[in-house]
Amino acid sequence: MFVRWKRQALTGRSVKYYASKGRSKDKLTAILVESHRVDGRPRQRFVSYLGTIREWTLKDRVYWHLVDFWVSVDKNLDALQIDQVTRQKIETRIAERVPRPTTQDRQVMTEQIAALGGL
Repeated sequence: MFVRWKRQALTGRSVKYYASKGRSKDKLTAILVESHRVDGRPRQRFVSYLGTIREWTLKDRVYWHLVDFWVSVDKNLDALQIDQVTRQKIETRIAERVPRPTTQDRQVMTEQIAALGGL
């Protein structure tokens, strides 16, 4: 099993909004697939959806988007009931593209909220 990343362009009103902010209009979706052969040719079989995140949130390290993505990944991996070694490999590959949120990310987010008047 391995993680395949699918990049999709956002559609609708959100495209104009993100373009006006100079942000990427794409979202990344992590999908777990396994490789097998059909008639001697390699094919990928869908195993599970893992999570989706907007690409601009990776560059800006938006804490809540990272948290939401990883909650989805953890929930979907739990449902698969795979062995711990395989799960660790999958999580490592995902973390190469979408880092897990850190306590430093949380502190930055808390400071930003405080600067806005404690919303």
